[in-house]
Amino acid sequence: MYKEIKPFLQFLKDWEQIINTDKGNQRIEFKKNDYSIVFDEDLREHKINFAILHPTKRILKVYFRECVYADKNLQIDNLVSQLKRLGDSTNEKEELRIYFDFLKLNGFLSDD
Repeated sequence: MYKEIKPFLQFLKDWEQIINTDKGNQRIEFKKNDYSIVFDEDLREHKINFAILHPTKRILKVYFRECVYADKNLQIDNLVSQLKRLGDSTNEKEELRIYFDFLKLNGFLSDD
């Protein structure tokens, strides 16, 4: 997953980056101002679990391309439909693009 996420790192240059890898998964976490953006790939399924975390709020969690919960102020319709369109494919690059489009749309990242 790290290779696939490299083109998107320009949007996270001000964020602290933490990478953890073990036998079954690879986790890349970005932290800034009490927020964490987490990409956690199941290396057997090649699907990326995605979360936006905050110590005092439930913001967003996507598990195996299903939105488990989302803050009511987030615009998630496009995210949900794009993930459904992916189906069972293992296209990590496209899945990451969908997540980064969501982050930009909801103001977590800028195009700078």
